[in-house]
Amino acid sequence: TLGRNVVTASEKPEKTIQEHWIAIASNGETLNSPVSHKLKLAKYFVLYDMESNSYKVIKNIYDKKNTFREVLIANMLIAKRISCVICGNCTNRAADILKRGHVFICLHTEENVQKVIDDYRDALGKSRKSSITNLGGN
Repeated sequence: TLGRNVVTASEKPEKTIQEHWIAIASNGETLNSPVSHKLKLAKYFVLYDMESNSYKVIKNIYDKKNTFREVLIANMLIAKRISCVICGNCTNRAADILKRGHVFICLHTEENVQKVIDDYRDALGKSRKSSITNLGGN
């Protein structure tokens, strides 16, 4: 059974990078929600723990608030100490900030969050071509 908590983006950051945590840009609050096609337009971020198969959802408080929202989002995700962010697309500005924060960026073409998690898990466990494209990081 998967656990789920809704939290705000103002949570205090973890002290070290949590390599088993990933963030998926989402348009909804569940694992069946569609993946956001653009990082800066995501309504939520699903923070998923690959070890415990639990997750929490963070509402994107920067959604459409200003022209620099992708910078604010990238910094918020770095503060959450995740190891990878997965979305449909991300601006060069956000990608540069995430890379400097040692966060891998993966572009994904799947329709829902659960499929992204399954594909990411498969990509970690196997050396095979998946629908995930790694833009780098660390």
